[in-house]
Amino acid sequence: MAAPESPLTVQAKSLPHSEESERAVLGALLLDPERLKGTRARLRTEQFYFERHQLVYAAMLALADEGHAADLVTLGARLDQAGKLEAAGGLAYLAGLDVDLPDVGRLDSYAEIVVERALRRSLITRAVELVRDAQGSGRPGGELLAELAAWSRSQYAGRATVSSMADVMDGTLAAVEEASADRSGSTLLRFGLKAVDRWIPAGLRPGQLIILAGRPGSGKSAAALGVAQHNAQAGRGVVYFSDEMSREELGMRLLAAETGIPSQSLLTGHLSARQCQAMVTAARALAELPLHIDDSGATTPERIREVGHSLASRQPLGLVVVDYLQLMRPAEARRLPNRNAELEALTRGLKQLAKELAVPVLALSQLTRDNERRGGGDHRPKLSDLRGSGSIEQDADMVVFLHHEHEYDATAAVDRAEVILAKHRNGQTGTAHVAWNAGTTQFRDLDLGPAPF
Repeated sequence: MAAPESPLTVQAKSLPHSEESERAVLGALLLDPERLKGTRARLRTEQFYFERHQLVYAAMLALADEGHAADLVTLGARLDQAGKLEAAGGLAYLAGLDVDLPDVGRLDSYAEIVVERALRRSLITRAVELVRDAQGSGRPGGELLAELAAWSRSQYAGRATVSSMADVMDGTLAAVEEASADRSGSTLLRFGLKAVDRWIPAGLRPGQLIILAGRPGSGKSAAALGVAQHNAQAGRGVVYFSDEMSREELGMRLLAAETGIPSQSLLTGHLSARQCQAMVTAARALAELPLHIDDSGATTPERIREVGHSLASRQPLGLVVVDYLQLMRPAEARRLPNRNAELEALTRGLKQLAKELAVPVLALSQLTRDNERRGGGDHRPKLSDLRGSGSIEQDADMVVFLHHEHEYDATAAVDRAEVILAKHRNGQTGTAHVAWNAGTTQFRDLDLGPAPF
């Protein structure tokens, strides 16, 4: 068997390109110059593989900037004036660009092929550079990975994001029709508590950054696990990143919530025969869920991107949960002046990830102690209590607080809690009253019956 080919030999071969698609783009633009306005928003000159095509496209753009339409005469004259006509193939080559053009109406498809091939060439070049750095330099591996992630972000950000109003309205109407087709809301991502979901009738939406915040011990992880489990049970792929608890600890919490067996009993193994049977049954059901846990303890936006794309390549991904924000560090942390700047980079990165992966990202966050020091007897958290940076509030589409009044008022019920929707970019804010079981670390609807154990 032949030895695997070294990546360093790739550049000696022909890099990905499509001469037919490049010719089709230029031919279509000669036949319909008005289409250049839309094409230039998604296709850059340097993304053409052949130099002669780069010259032709650049001349078309220059003519358009001067208010002239590019036809065979004006294009030839422009290239001739610049001394580039021969390098562009001459008038005979220009005249033949549209000869084999399949369909001028498919210009956008041809342009997308050119862009895709250019991205592949860029990826190959960057990969070769990375291999050389990894083999021949003393730079830390983490630094190389961070550099690769930054390059990946720049490639994604460089893709066309400008849409005509016709495209915007087509997408908007499709979204409304999709929502109307399922009035039951069964396909929506939900919080999983009826009292909360009534404030979020459209569900948790792709591209949203949702912040779930509370003081230590308020049940942030319990609430987030409940959201993850509820949506996984609805068939949505979920990935839960935990920098605080191990996968076994999270598994214990899921079992406690599913069976009603107190977490302490599971931890000590003091279980009755009936509880053992219930635990085994629940474990089998949980094992079938499309719920994945990453407890590597090194969560960064780059790590989430890597895992998210990997999972999405195998099954649809519906939700990303990050537990929790203040334990994360951005890859560029060493270059940032302070922790607030780090948090700004993190929330910005998570918001971008939500859009890139087309899923909602639920990120847990700590609160300051300002609510404990506030006078007037109302200790409910406010947006200003978010710990670390105003960027958390700014970047979030939704901010949800957990509040236990009995921590401040001895007469308040210990088995009650408030879920406060403090910010809702596209909807109403409000407060939901729910049940809280400290033994199983579980939030439940108030209208549910008692736990079986």
